[in-house]
Amino acid sequence: MKLRKLFAGAAVLLAASTATAEPLAGRVLDSNTLQPIPGAEVRTSTGKKTKTNAEGYFQFGDVPMGRVTLRVRA
Repeated sequence: MKLRKLFAGAAVLLAASTATAEPLAGRVLDSNTLQPIPGAEVRTSTGKKTKTNAEGYFQFGDVPMGRVTLRVRA
């Protein structure tokens, strides 16, 4: 019986945690030429950072839902 309660509690906790964060993805382009910018650093206001790939795309796996500011440095 204890195992069932623990499993049910873990399932509820997992469902709650996945509902509060979502993936965030985008593309960084040069504003003049509209060409992709590979290797640009993208940071979120929540402290996460990543770099764009060769086509200028980036992705964060789990960003908290709500307003997030992105900063890009190329």
